[in-house]
Amino acid sequence: MSKESTPVMAGVPSTRYVMLDSLTILRGPAALFVFFYHTRWAHVVPSASVGYVGVALFFVLSGFVLTWSYKPADGAKKFYLRRFARVYPLHLFFFALALAILVLTQEAPSAGATLSNLVLLHAWVPNWDYIFSVNGVSWSLGCEAFFYACTPLMLYWLSHRSERARYAVLTGWFLLTASVASAVSLTSNYADVVVYANPLLRSGEFALGMLLGLLALKVRDGELAMPPVRTWQLWAVTVCALAGLYGVSKVHLTHLTQTINGFVLDPVWFLLIGMFALHDIQRAQSHHQVGEPVPGNWICRSLMYFGEVSFAFYLVHEIVIFRFIKTSLGSDMIRMDARGILMMLIILVISILAAIIAHHAIERPARIMILKASTRTL
Repeated sequence: MSKESTPVMAGVPSTRYVMLDSLTILRGPAALFVFFYHTRWAHVVPSASVGYVGVALFFVLSGFVLTWSYKPADGAKKFYLRRFARVYPLHLFFFALALAILVLTQEAPSAGATLSNLVLLHAWVPNWDYIFSVNGVSWSLGCEAFFYACTPLMLYWLSHRSERARYAVLTGWFLLTASVASAVSLTSNYADVVVYANPLLRSGEFALGMLLGLLALKVRDGELAMPPVRTWQLWAVTVCALAGLYGVSKVHLTHLTQTINGFVLDPVWFLLIGMFALHDIQRAQSHHQVGEPVPGNWICRSLMYFGEVSFAFYLVHEIVIFRFIKTSLGSDMIRMDARGILMMLIILVISILAAIIAHHAIERPARIMILKASTRTL
């Protein structure tokens, strides 16, 4: 839509530091999708059988947020330091915790798998025993580490290309990686899992998020006008996303691979993130609240808080699930009865409490400490 057709942004100051609160909120449901998938509750929680697609939402969201927040003037060194401070301390803590449990239960992985997991290179190894070693969910951090490494270089390269070329390259990369990964995934279940976790083949989702981030920047700076996003439209796109998730879960049971399911829903995540981000930008502009969060009710604040601790929740939940279930039930499967419901609720509460503690005791203090120390050396 052209700037002339809908001059919504005219006369509004550039909201260069808009707080995209809605996107923080989206992190919570994405983490819960993965949680319910790992609890094996496919017959109880709707769409839990494809809950792993929550990771795809994280990847698209990551591409958007890093493109939105990247400051070329700070340089790549500061960018890498901030990402390290954001991700690695919590990874290191849960890596040590999971490894200690595995050693105590005589299930320790090989030295190669352990070391590759520690340095977040395990997702590159086409071997299940490496990809899901120690803390199984950390394979996605291996993908994120690759995305982080590419971000400054990619944004610099894109900045020297025409607008049309930027959009074409990012869209083309998503389509290429999705096509290759989907084709390989059809050859075997083993190949499906390997390509599903491969950082290079998942980078297309990050590129999709970058594309959305570039469009959002144009809206923020008044270069691209969009019609106002209403609350009912956010509800509508959320319902559509849930319907898409449910639909894919039904097809998944008989036809599609795990990799294809993830890519099929990526356009849905693109639309969902885009609508919520646009709503935040427009609302901040209408309130003239540059650099400050737009106030909300207690429900929004609660969802925001869960979004903030969702990274810790994501890293701890599988440790809680498999350690707790094996100890209590002697099985990796949660039973579909009253006891199973109680177990699931207990595991969920324990995971949330552990995430809150880790967020405040480890994640935030470590990040602050690393960034403060860096200011004396940079």
